[in-house]
Amino acid sequence: SIELNNCILWGNGEREIIDRGASLKTTAYHCDIRDGFNNGTNNCFARDPRFMRPAAAQYQLRTHSPCREQGKTLSWHTADGVDLDGNPRILPAKGIIDLGAFEGLPLHATWLILR
Repeated sequence: SIELNNCILWGNGEREIIDRGASLKTTAYHCDIRDGFNNGTNNCFARDPRFMRPAAAQYQLRTHSPCREQGKTLSWHTADGVDLDGNPRILPAKGIIDLGAFEGLPLHATWLILR
Protein backbone atom coordinates (compact mmCIF):
# COMPACT_ATOMS: atom_id res chain seq x y z
CA SER A 1 0.00 0.00 0.00
CA ILE A 2 0.98 3.63 -0.48
CA GLU A 3 0.44 6.31 2.17
CA LEU A 4 0.78 9.99 1.28
CA ASN A 5 1.20 12.59 4.03
CA ASN A 6 1.36 16.38 3.65
CA CYS A 7 1.70 16.17 -0.16
CA ILE A 8 0.74 18.44 -3.03
CA LEU A 9 -0.07 16.59 -6.25
CA TRP A 10 -0.87 19.23 -8.84
CA GLY A 11 -0.36 19.67 -12.58
CA ASN A 12 0.88 16.17 -13.44
CA GLY A 13 -1.86 15.41 -15.94
CA GLU A 14 -5.55 14.54 -15.90
CA ARG A 15 -5.24 12.04 -13.04
CA GLU A 16 -2.84 12.69 -10.17
CA ILE A 17 -3.40 9.26 -8.57
CA ILE A 18 -4.58 6.02 -10.10
CA ASP A 19 -5.73 3.84 -7.19
CA ARG A 20 -5.36 0.15 -7.99
CA GLY A 21 -7.77 -0.85 -5.20
CA ALA A 22 -7.04 -4.15 -3.51
CA SER A 23 -3.82 -4.80 -5.46
CA LEU A 24 -2.21 -1.48 -4.45
CA LYS A 25 -4.23 0.70 -2.10
CA THR A 26 -3.38 4.41 -1.91
CA THR A 27 -4.36 6.49 1.12
CA ALA A 28 -3.76 10.23 1.47
CA TYR A 29 -3.69 12.34 4.64
CA HIS A 30 -3.45 16.14 4.74
CA CYS A 31 -2.92 16.48 0.98
CA ASP A 32 -3.88 18.86 -1.84
CA ILE A 33 -4.67 16.65 -4.85
CA ARG A 34 -5.87 18.30 -8.06
CA ASP A 35 -8.04 15.44 -9.31
CA GLY A 36 -9.99 15.35 -6.04
CA PHE A 37 -8.65 12.01 -4.78
CA ASN A 38 -9.75 11.70 -1.12
CA ASN A 39 -11.33 15.17 -1.34
CA GLY A 40 -13.05 15.90 1.97
CA THR A 41 -11.53 12.82 3.62
CA ASN A 42 -8.49 12.68 5.92
CA ASN A 43 -8.08 16.48 5.67
CA CYS A 44 -7.49 16.32 1.89
CA PHE A 45 -8.74 18.95 -0.55
CA ALA A 46 -8.42 20.05 -4.19
CA ARG A 47 -7.50 23.75 -4.38
CA ASP A 48 -4.86 25.55 -6.42
CA PRO A 49 -1.77 25.45 -4.17
CA ARG A 50 -0.60 28.84 -5.45
CA PHE A 51 3.02 27.97 -6.16
CA MET A 52 5.40 30.90 -6.66
CA ARG A 53 6.41 30.16 -10.28
CA PRO A 54 5.64 26.58 -11.32
CA ALA A 55 6.69 27.19 -14.95
CA ALA A 56 10.17 27.98 -13.58
CA ALA A 57 10.07 25.01 -11.15
CA GLN A 58 9.72 27.31 -8.11
CA TYR A 59 7.28 25.37 -5.96
CA GLN A 60 7.47 27.46 -2.82
CA LEU A 61 4.01 28.50 -1.60
CA ARG A 62 2.64 32.00 -1.99
CA THR A 63 1.51 33.85 1.13
CA HIS A 64 -2.19 33.05 0.71
CA SER A 65 -1.79 29.44 -0.39
CA PRO A 66 -4.47 27.08 0.98
CA CYS A 67 -1.59 24.65 1.69
CA ARG A 68 0.01 26.81 4.36
CA GLU A 69 -0.39 25.50 7.91
CA GLN A 70 -2.48 22.51 6.74
CA GLY A 71 -0.04 19.67 7.42
CA LYS A 72 0.23 17.16 10.21
CA THR A 73 3.45 17.00 12.19
CA LEU A 74 5.06 13.57 11.81
CA SER A 75 7.81 11.93 13.85
CA TRP A 76 10.59 12.99 11.45
CA HIS A 77 9.56 16.66 11.67
CA THR A 78 11.86 17.18 14.63
CA ALA A 79 13.29 20.49 15.74
CA ASP A 80 16.15 19.77 13.30
CA GLY A 81 13.89 18.93 10.31
CA VAL A 82 14.32 21.22 7.31
CA ASP A 83 12.59 21.76 3.96
CA LEU A 84 14.28 21.66 0.55
CA ASP A 85 15.48 25.26 0.99
CA GLY A 86 17.07 24.40 4.36
CA ASN A 87 14.42 26.27 6.38
CA PRO A 88 12.98 24.72 9.56
CA ARG A 89 9.87 22.58 9.02
CA ILE A 90 8.48 23.50 12.42
CA LEU A 91 8.52 27.23 13.05
CA PRO A 92 8.06 28.25 16.70
CA ALA A 93 5.50 30.94 15.88
CA LYS A 94 3.02 28.58 14.24
CA GLY A 95 3.95 24.99 15.07
CA ILE A 96 2.01 23.58 12.09
CA ILE A 97 3.84 22.52 8.95
CA ASP A 98 2.85 23.44 5.42
CA LEU A 99 1.96 20.91 2.73
CA GLY A 100 4.60 20.17 0.13
CA ALA A 101 8.39 20.30 0.17
CA PHE A 102 8.83 23.95 1.21
CA GLU A 103 7.88 25.67 4.45
CA GLY A 104 6.40 29.15 4.02
CA LEU A 105 8.32 31.63 6.12
CA PRO A 106 6.56 34.37 8.08
CA LEU A 107 6.37 37.68 6.30
CA HIS A 108 8.41 40.55 7.64
CA ALA A 109 7.58 44.11 6.75
CA THR A 110 10.06 46.93 6.37
CA TRP A 111 8.85 50.44 7.02
CA LEU A 112 10.41 53.34 5.20
CA ILE A 113 9.55 56.73 6.64
CA LEU A 114 10.47 59.77 4.57
CA ARG A 115 10.45 63.23 6.07
